Amino acid sequence: MVIGEREFYLLCERYKLSPRQRAIVAAMLNGAMHQKDLARIRGINPRTLASQLYRVNKKMHNGSMIEILYTFVSEAKAMTR
Repeated sequence: MVIGEREFYLLCERYKLSPRQRAIVAAMLNGAMHQKDLARIRGINPRTLASQLYRVNKKMHNGSMIEILYTFVSEAKAMTR
């Protein structure tokens, strides 16, 4: 994973991500960047994935998968300083 487990946990708590949403974000941080790959890795329907990503974006006030990653990485980096 690109960021530490502690930072990941704290950020998930801050944004109140559900266990499914956490698993999706974790897969993204581990390198899965395409929705089809994420759906396959998580074993869910692509429409379910899209719904979960919408909810994550709404909770984090982001607009895309890239913004989710940027937020997690930049905020985790700020935590370690």
